[in-house]
Amino acid sequence: MMKKLFMCLSVVIVFFSLATSSYAYIEIDYDTGWSGSFYWRDLGQIDQIGSIPGGEIYWGIELDTASYIDFASAWDGYIPGDEFALYIDDSAVSWDTTYTEGKYFHGELSNVLLDEGTHTFTLYTTALAPGYEAGSAYAEFSGFTPASAPLPGAVWLMGSGLFGIGFLRRRVGKDC
Repeated sequence: MMKKLFMCLSVVIVFFSLATSSYAYIEIDYDTGWSGSFYWRDLGQIDQIGSIPGGEIYWGIELDTASYIDFASAWDGYIPGDEFALYIDDSAVSWDTTYTEGKYFHGELSNVLLDEGTHTFTLYTTALAPGYEAGSAYAEFSGFTPASAPLPGAVWLMGSGLFGIGFLRRRVGKDC
């Protein structure tokens, strides 16, 4: 009896430690991005991404190098009045553009530089359509573009040295 109780308790502890250890997220493809629907109940963080109940509430990507996300957007096409805020790495990010088309919210963000590492994205519902406490809408994340790396100082130093040697050689050749 005691052995069974210990086993059950061990399984429960392992389950909860795995469930709360880190963010699970829907992977954003580096080249093609991600697009699809998300759902919410009431104001606050969305409740699920995609059609699986109890699904993930974050999108994410692991970047090997600093990169730009070219475009991110959220828009509602079902019931006018819902609005959303974008959070990157648990910090609110202002939309570059927000507008309503037929009273439907659209938020757009472009060219955000993200450092190397893991980044998460989520949405919060900030306004609800009158008379509704739940709903669904769409999100889109474009692919990523590597940030251009500046030439290191050593390249400039070596280039100017080679130019100087070439110049001196040419000058010395004319004197002879």
